[in-house]
Amino acid sequence: MRRAGNVQGDIQVGVAPRYSTERVVAMIELTLKVDVGRGVVKNYLTIRGILGFIILLLSLCYNVIIMASGKT
Repeated sequence: MRRAGNVQGDIQVGVAPRYSTERVVAMIELTLKVDVGRGVVKNYLTIRGILGFIILLLSLCYNVIIMASGKT
C-alpha cells in the first residue's frame, strides 16, 4: 500500500509540470501564430472596422429618419 501511494505521488508530480510546460508551449505557439498573422489580421480588422463604422453611421441615420417620420 505504501509503495503504491509513492508511485501515485510520483505520477502526480510528473504529470503536473508536464501539463504546465505543454500549456506554455501552446501559448508560445499561439503568440508566434499571432505575430505571423498580425499583418493580415490588422488589414482585415481595419477593413472590417471601416465597413462597420459606415454601417453604424447608416443605421444611426436610418433610425433618426424612422424616428422623425414616426413623430410627424
